[in-house]
Amino acid sequence: MTFVLKDLSELRKHFDDTVQIILKREHKGKIEDLTNPQRKFELQFLSSILIQVEEQAKEKEKKPTVVVNLTNAFYGAMLTVIQDIENNRGMIESSGLLSARLKDAIGISDDVKAEDKPDLYQISKFYTAINALLNQVFIGNDSRNGFAKNHMLTAVPTDSLDKLIQTSYKLEKEAQKAIVASFTTDGTPVELGKFKSNKSSPASATDRFGGWDKLNAALDELIKDELADKNVSKIEKLKSPERIAQLHFLNAIREALKTQEIDEAEKVAILAGSMHLVRKQIDNEYASSYLSRSEKSVIFKGLNKILAVDEVTPQDVESLVTSATQFMQFMTVAPKNNGKKAIRDSHIFSAITDFNLKASFNLLIDMIYDCRIASLRSVVDEFKKETKKETKKSDKESKGYLGSFSSALNKTFFGGKVADEEEEDEEEDLEHTSPVIGKNG
Repeated sequence: MTFVLKDLSELRKHFDDTVQIILKREHKGKIEDLTNPQRKFELQFLSSILIQVEEQAKEKEKKPTVVVNLTNAFYGAMLTVIQDIENNRGMIESSGLLSARLKDAIGISDDVKAEDKPDLYQISKFYTAINALLNQVFIGNDSRNGFAKNHMLTAVPTDSLDKLIQTSYKLEKEAQKAIVASFTTDGTPVELGKFKSNKSSPASATDRFGGWDKLNAALDELIKDELADKNVSKIEKLKSPERIAQLHFLNAIREALKTQEIDEAEKVAILAGSMHLVRKQIDNEYASSYLSRSEKSVIFKGLNKILAVDEVTPQDVESLVTSATQFMQFMTVAPKNNGKKAIRDSHIFSAITDFNLKASFNLLIDMIYDCRIASLRSVVDEFKKETKKETKKSDKESKGYLGSFSSALNKTFFGGKVADEEEEDEEEDLEHTSPVIGKNG
């Protein structure tokens, strides 16, 4: 046996039964009457998501892939609530009735055989789909445009929704890392020239670099600065094995991009995202040292300047890192074989000593998660300030126009664009590619 996705009608019946059971137990007439605020907000979250999923599935009933992705989104919402319950229960408390009912709906109860439960790829799709759906709280599905009025989750107070979304982000991050950990090492070679970005980074992220030639020239100058500072003739002569690997990595990226038929802006995005990865590696390296500071690193300081780290928004960093991730995974990871993806036997980074591919993917996952949390924090804080001014009731929890703050993570390895697009062969796509969900803005 294998895991079978329930259809929406079955999920609706199960959810309605769950609500009725909880209301009967609490002797209440409707969700809003529940005295446990946590359970009330969790059920309101699920109810609102399911209504939205059903409405959009009806609109897109002739597009099976869209309906499946919408169904995945509700599974992701249920898993998010299960984790929210765990996050808020005491050490000696049980997970409770709602958690048990949701596990039964998903098919992950203790009495379900392991082979009948969703595997890590399916779990990842659940989180990708719910985070993609949540983008619809924004005008045009983009947090830069502000909140759409009367969006699907206005019933859930801002603070509660904030926590639920952070939980969903974290669960997706953990699911992606589980996939990376599962990669085998017997993948087939890459087909050069076949790369296709799921979605290009926006102009706001790429225009600052002035084009491919200018960004390449800046990298060339940075490498020369490093060689001059260390008084060596070539990269291989540097004393730091980490720095040697990082510079060879950047050179491998730009050499590989020369063989790809993609537009210049996306090439810029991929190279810039790779630079962000190296910058973060150096930052982490110095953060773990008690003797040195990253400000002393020529490469770190140079990347700060090239990438304009003091000016760029978290959303734009996310889009650049996502572009780099898509390309790196295409070049190094083969499609699923026998249920798992595999690192290619030979890839563009194979010859780089001390380059850890899995660690790089995990760091990219962390970087995108950090960008999403930073965006979330900024928007929540701004909304609270605006609400306080409008209501002058700072002592009350305001209801928010809050939603998912990922625009780019949901495009690759880590998520999905919310759009009505043509269906693609899922077997050839990464788990982190865009699920086709519902409607735009």
